[in-house]
Amino acid sequence: MSSPRTYVKRLLIGSLFTVIFMVLTPPVLLALLFIVPHPISGDFPVFLWRISEEKELQLRVALLGGTMIVALFSFFVWMAKEIIKDSAPHQRRRYLSATAIYTSLLFYGFAIGGMRLVGPQYGRCEFYNSPTTLDAGRKVFNGVTYDIQVCGSAPRPQDGDNDRLQLTVRDERGEMLARRHYSVNWEAGTSFHEPLQYDKDAVVISNAFGEDIRIAIPPSRFDWIRARVPFLD
Repeated sequence: MSSPRTYVKRLLIGSLFTVIFMVLTPPVLLALLFIVPHPISGDFPVFLWRISEEKELQLRVALLGGTMIVALFSFFVWMAKEIIKDSAPHQRRRYLSATAIYTSLLFYGFAIGGMRLVGPQYGRCEFYNSPTTLDAGRKVFNGVTYDIQVCGSAPRPQDGDNDRLQLTVRDERGEMLARRHYSVNWEAGTSFHEPLQYDKDAVVISNAFGEDIRIAIPPSRFDWIRARVPFLD
C-alpha cells in the first residue's frame, strides 16, 4: 500500500461491499424463514415469530446483529491483510489504527440504523399521557413549565402485554432535555404500570422490568447529551 490514496481507495471499496452484504443478507435469510413450511418450522424455537410479534422482533435483531458482526469482522480482516501485504513496516501501525477506528464508527452507525429500522415504533402518546394512565403532560417544577411526553409501542396480548415506552422531557420552547426508555405491563397488576411520580425536583419512573428511573428537573447537561446519542438513553 504505497500511498494514503491507495489505502483510502481500498477502504471505500471494502465499505461498499460491506454495505451490500449487510443490505442483502438479512432480507434473504428472513425470506427463507418465511417460506419454510409451518409443519417444519413449528418444531424449532427460532420460528416462534409465527405466534409472537416480540419473537419476530428478536429474530430480526439477531439476524441484523449477526450479519453486521460478520460483515465488519470480515472487512477488518481483509483490510488488515492488505495493509500487512503492501505497506512498509513504519506505515502498518498507522493504517491498522485508522482501520480499527473506521470499523468502530461503521459498527456504531450500522447499529443506529438497524435499531431504527427494526426497533419499536412509538405512538399513541395521548393515551399514555392521560392522568388515568401514566399522568404525563405539562408539569410545573419550581415555577418552570416542562412538557413530559410518554409514547408506547402498543403491544399485542400474545406478546404478554409488555409495553416498551419512551419518555421525553422538553422545555417550553420544545427543546428535548432528556429521554429515557422503559417498560410496563398492563396485565400484571398496577405495580407494573404505575403513573409517573413527581418530586420537587425530579420525575420518577416505575420500570416494570428493571430499576426505577429518576430524572432530575431541570435535566443535567449529561441528560441532554444522552437524549441525542443512541444507546445512551
